[in-house]
Amino acid sequence: MAAAAAALPSPIRARHAWLEQKAAHDSAAGASADVPADRAAHLHMVHNQWYDLERFASRHPGGAFWISETVGMDITELYETHHLHMGKVDAVLKPYLVGPANPEYRSFYDYPAGALYPTLKRRVAAALKEHAGGSSDATPAFKLQCAAVLLAHVACFAALCRSGPGGSLLWATLTGFTISALHGIGHNFMHQADNLWMRVCTVGGWNIHLNRVSHAISHHPMPNTEWDLEILGHEPCVAAACPATACRAACTGTALHALTPPHLVTEHYSRGNIL
Repeated sequence: MAAAAAALPSPIRARHAWLEQKAAHDSAAGASADVPADRAAHLHMVHNQWYDLERFASRHPGGAFWISETVGMDITELYETHHLHMGKVDAVLKPYLVGPANPEYRSFYDYPAGALYPTLKRRVAAALKEHAGGSSDATPAFKLQCAAVLLAHVACFAALCRSGPGGSLLWATLTGFTISALHGIGHNFMHQADNLWMRVCTVGGWNIHLNRVSHAISHHPMPNTEWDLEILGHEPCVAAACPATACRAACTGTALHALTPPHLVTEHYSRGNIL
């Protein structure tokens, strides 16, 4: 698995422990006669098919991060929730097919064509085509609002600094309020390719790498289940106090052993198993 990660564009930091365990689980559970576990550890699974995305990573419109960090994993949920125009995306994916996964393996959710979520995506894609030329990018108006929030935070913080040693409760409150808005902006943009706007959340102490893992890759696709890293990390109570170690400890079963039994991380999740 380490070799597979090294073959892809290197992330800024070492691969997160939760990603390592998730990849080890998926590549073993999804292995088949056509794609054994040692081969699956170098691939990505989408809808019970293994794909070799190593050559595609650098050309991925959403950035190489999402592919390099998820090697060896079932990325069906990420594939479905981060792409809108599925016909085009499926066509891009097809040439990288390696072989089928274990037929008894099941992804976290099903996506039958007539179900609510696929139907909603088709209707959203049609609405965007009609009203926004098919683009799902942030509108100029939204980016202008983001800039206004950032400037408001800078102004409030500057006023707080100028208010003297005693500070000002009003400016302190407004500074904190605008930080929470910056978190929201960073949250919206961190799901995309690397960009300037996702970095504004670092003003309030967010770690983009950790939050992409714990929130975008883990929590959003599998909320409130045994694969939800924000549950395993006991956010916000423990993770907020020590974010760098809380998430890793939840995966390795070390510092939070008494609170989070390691089997919640390593055992095969049952379909719809809720903590």
